[in-house]
Amino acid sequence: EIASCLVGSEMCIRDRFLAMFFSTPLIIVNIWDWSVVEAGIGMSVAMVVSTVVGPIGGRYADVRGDRLLIIVGAVIFAAGMFWWRLFIDETPSVFHFGVGAVLVGFGGSLCGSLTTSAALRYVEVDLMAVSSAALSTLRRLCAGIGIAIAIVLLGEAEGPELLDGARRVWAFVGLVTLAMIPPTLFLRR
Repeated sequence: EIASCLVGSEMCIRDRFLAMFFSTPLIIVNIWDWSVVEAGIGMSVAMVVSTVVGPIGGRYADVRGDRLLIIVGAVIFAAGMFWWRLFIDETPSVFHFGVGAVLVGFGGSLCGSLTTSAALRYVEVDLMAVSSAALSTLRRLCAGIGIAIAIVLLGEAEGPELLDGARRVWAFVGLVTLAMIPPTLFLRR
């Protein structure tokens, strides 16, 4: 029952996450002329924030449940996507990029990691290996779908026109992230 509620959420998480990670560096390298190293450092901001927030969220979820944090995380992550959609343009802005990256890292940590723990929380011990394997397989499938969708939304544009495609990806990612909220409502806590 719980695992089936989370399949939709898990699909939303993986396809949107890889779509975002595929498209965003293209903009900061090709439009803003950041080096690949600078783009890597910029993208790592979200991961650093996620590394700090994840364990705290996990401790809270162990005591009070996953549902609220997954929903809050989805809203915060989507806010990061919509922030980039609205404020990233041809002019490099560490501030605008950084705010989005912090929101993405904070929200992504909550709705990403906690969906995994919620999906496996009530699995019987003798089914844990197969359940974990099925979840990992689903993640990989959805990651590939997310990258394929990002490629379609980015289109064949080059140069400044690439930004329009990235805005489509960010809007898609934000909306898909919000779509994970309804299945999450079916969690026990």
